[in-house]
Amino acid sequence: MKKKKIGFLILLIFIVVSILYFGIKNKDVTVYLGIANSSNDSIEVYLSLDTLVLFNDYLHNNPFQYEIFEVSLTSGMHSLFVSSTDKQVSVKTKLLVLINQHIVIEYYKDCEQLEDEPCFVIRNRLTPFYLE
Repeated sequence: MKKKKIGFLILLIFIVVSILYFGIKNKDVTVYLGIANSSNDSIEVYLSLDTLVLFNDYLHNNPFQYEIFEVSLTSGMHSLFVSSTDKQVSVKTKLLVLINQHIVIEYYKDCEQLEDEPCFVIRNRLTPFYLE
């Protein structure tokens, strides 16, 4: 009975230490920013992650190359803000960041959810991001 308590205690300590380690350590997160339509030449985009401004310039349309940013973040919730003054579109969202993740932000001229209104679509995944 005493061996089971000691084994459970060791397992509990291991779980707490691993959660603290992965929660405190910074991870590299890759952020991809691009235009999904071929109809736009360029739009003005402002992108910030928490308080860090990642992009504040014109985003040119190139279907095979996205703007790529490497950001070091801790695990947990982070706020992401994307806006375009040209198209009068802005999105503010909260993302859960884990180990080895990427964030994809794509601009669509005609968004399905908003019936022909421009929008930004934000995805974050654990699987690799491929341009096809």
